[in-house]
Amino acid sequence: NCEALIKSFENGEIKVSIEYPCHSVLGGVRWILGSVNMIRNPETDDIEGITFAIDIDDRKKSEFVTKHIAEQEFDYVGIMYLKTDELELVQKKEGINDFLVGKKYPIATLRNFKIKNFIDSKEKDTYKNAANIELIKQKLYNTGNYTFSYLKSGSNGSYICRQVRISWLDEPHKIALIVQTDVTASYEHEEQQIASIQEAMIEAEKANAAKSDFVSRISHDIRTPLGAI
Repeated sequence: NCEALIKSFENGEIKVSIEYPCHSVLGGVRWILGSVNMIRNPETDDIEGITFAIDIDDRKKSEFVTKHIAEQEFDYVGIMYLKTDELELVQKKEGINDFLVGKKYPIATLRNFKIKNFIDSKEKDTYKNAANIELIKQKLYNTGNYTFSYLKSGSNGSYICRQVRISWLDEPHKIALIVQTDVTASYEHEEQQIASIQEAMIEAEKANAAKSDFVSRISHDIRTPLGAI
């Protein structure tokens, strides 16, 4: 409204923008960016505004899709600044309350916090080595990406498996993207596959042993009467 725009202008804000949905003649809604650029008329001393609207529907859809994927698929999405060894979270799931989105933290601080509070006791040394900042830099410089996984104790003696993926976002400025994903389902499936293979190998070994025993007994039974003859 006019009062709010005048107040913004008096506070030194000469441009005000807002994104809003509006009804489409084709059904549904389209997103619009509305802006007002304000100046003071030197002759009348009135504050005047030039307003315009831009269709940003495609951009908003992309933002919604990206946000949905990030919230559903990733525990968190962050930016690593490897020149200063800092990490900034740009998206996180609910429950990660110890670190704020948009604030930079030393990478070592986040790593030590995870080791203390989230990593399974048997995995602490493995995670500490895998999340070493110098190793991360080396992997990125060599291949452009780096992936590692770790286990966290869950309920009923089960394990939760997390995968961390790091890749260049802006290599010249040494800025990388880091995402953490829950891969427990894949981990459990692989464990079941390994168990099935091991079970099949044991059964095969039992079958081979039984076959060898059968052949041995048959051979003995044949040799005995032949020897008597």
